[in-house]
Amino acid sequence: IALPVAEELSHGFTAGAEVFDALSESPRSLDQTIARSPRTLREVATAPSTAPALRGLTDTVDTLDPMLRYLGPHVTVCNYWNYWWTYLSDHISEEVDTGTVQRILVKLSNPLQPNGPATFGASEPANGGPNLPTLPGIGTLGDSVNLHAQPYGRAVDENGNADCETGQRGFPRRLAPEGFRPDLNIAVSARTPGNQGPTYSGKPKVPEGQTFSAEPTGLAPQVAGK
Repeated sequence: IALPVAEELSHGFTAGAEVFDALSESPRSLDQTIARSPRTLREVATAPSTAPALRGLTDTVDTLDPMLRYLGPHVTVCNYWNYWWTYLSDHISEEVDTGTVQRILVKLSNPLQPNGPATFGASEPANGGPNLPTLPGIGTLGDSVNLHAQPYGRAVDENGNADCETGQRGFPRRLAPEGFRPDLNIAVSARTPGNQGPTYSGKPKVPEGQTFSAEPTGLAPQVAGK
């Protein structure tokens, strides 16, 4: 039962031994600790702020537990924490006269596409369309795009096997639940069928002893279109 926190427990015993060893080097400090502890503990117990603080700590733990169970595998299995910093450095690497700025040129691609990213007041999801012309030595001036919005990507399946959905595949031509028009080539369902496996630097399974959940739990919105 204690295996998942064995290292923390052993460290606690070591730290405690170091504290008592330090106290034994100063008998006066040890006497003061013993003499003041009962009064200090009685003051803490009767302080008006103690009960609200304990309730707040309980609420914090209850909130963090389901969140960390879901987010933990994104770090330990898929290594997304390190990937995020790598992509961030590239994201703000567009060189200008005063340094670097955010790379947002892709947001301006093909302003003529109906309901595209550069279109204000879009009435439906971006769904392709004609591309802007290609010029010699420059390339395409702007491609049309299709909506790909799959929130709450998984890191593992129900058994803890790697299912790193973010950044692990090309874009499915269409992945939408019932109710969307058949001519919309968009990907909006949260789950892509099958396990995507680990990332290049990830792990094939949740580390031994780590608790996890494949889907968001607690107060988080339930994933639609799984």
